[in-house]
Amino acid sequence: MRSHYTAPVQSTAGDLQTGTTVAVFASGSTANGTQLGTLITLPLYADATSGTMLTNPFIAPTGDISFYLPFPLRIDLGVQVPGQAQAFFPDVDVLRAGTVATVVTANYTVSLSDQLILASAATGNLSLLLPAATAGAEFAVKRTDSSGNSMSVNAQSGQLIDSAATPYQLAALARARLWSDGTGWWVI
Repeated sequence: MRSHYTAPVQSTAGDLQTGTTVAVFASGSTANGTQLGTLITLPLYADATSGTMLTNPFIAPTGDISFYLPFPLRIDLGVQVPGQAQAFFPDVDVLRAGTVATVVTANYTVSLSDQLILASAATGNLSLLLPAATAGAEFAVKRTDSSGNSMSVNAQSGQLIDSAATPYQLAALARARLWSDGTGWWVI
């Protein structure tokens, strides 16, 4: 589920600082905010629903920093107002934004940008394929039908769900929240 960070960049007089350069670093990589860190490689989205991506670093043209990550994450943030030295902000929590649903009625490959999957197997058996395990990734899945067809959630080859190599089965009208530790998936 995408998470959102937003904050204005203001001068001491309260004026928005336009054209600010924003860099998103891995948590802890800026040595408590004293040096350049390691840029994250996760996608940065411009909004909660589309696939529009931002580069890292990016320019905040209006003076408002706003970006979305595929899931909640703690980061370090670098902000540079034109004509000033870059300032670092360690241990910034990027929290969950409004939930966006993806409606599924056929086999579907889940992406890191998916948040909530509303899936129906009313017309036949259905399979959901999770993306490669990525630490902190999380998805909610709700089965919306009560048919006798099967619905399975599958991990990538070589990865497990709840320590099992077999697909996770969702019964009629069942729901599951799946979370990754970076090596596999857990139903929580």
